[in-house]
Amino acid sequence: MIMYLLKLNIALILLFIFYKLMFTGDTFFSWRRATLIGMYFVAMLVPGMDFSAWLSNSEGMTSIANEYATVVLPVVSISSEGRGALGWEGIALIVYSVVVCVLLLRFLWQLIFIILLKNNSQTAYIHDTEVYVLTNDEGPFSFFNWIFINPERHKSDEIEEIMMHELTHCQQLHSIDIIFAELFCVVFWFNPFVWLLKREVRLNLEYLADNSVLANGKDNKEYQYHLLGL
Repeated sequence: MIMYLLKLNIALILLFIFYKLMFTGDTFFSWRRATLIGMYFVAMLVPGMDFSAWLSNSEGMTSIANEYATVVLPVVSISSEGRGALGWEGIALIVYSVVVCVLLLRFLWQLIFIILLKNNSQTAYIHDTEVYVLTNDEGPFSFFNWIFINPERHKSDEIEEIMMHELTHCQQLHSIDIIFAELFCVVFWFNPFVWLLKREVRLNLEYLADNSVLANGKDNKEYQYHLLGL
């Protein structure tokens, strides 16, 4: 278990650094999306690979592994006494399981809330697209093919841009990426790089939707002002 976490953490650190070096400042948003999802799968596969020979010959990786073991992993002294008592591994497993359960329940409640909101909202049509009308001050959002918006809060030109933006999320199935990133955070909540990756996933999906709006001929500056207003 400890070695799995060690390899996973090192893999995510290296993959995140690779991502930032390769994609910071560019506009290849589709490539970013594919890379981010691929990083999750690679990170999960790495612990099952044997890198012992390579690690032993790499001073840099050996230094990272030793530093991680010194800072993160607890020091354990083994003695013959108290074998019946709950050890640090048992306590860590309990803490890990409790946090996973809490985060999973929170995630499920968010899904249930969206479903309830959809079932309790009135529908309307904007530009021939069915939407669910919000009655509070919450900003527009989408989930798979469901678009939620409060038309009274926005001007007609803003509504047109919002619909373009949210339709891009729906058509490109961005909700799948969000769910995958959320579930990964639930399981590997202890790793800060998982939360950084989740942030990158969400930002890149917004960039994809914004880019789609601008590709449809909307003015760049005007659209930026509308985003600031939202």
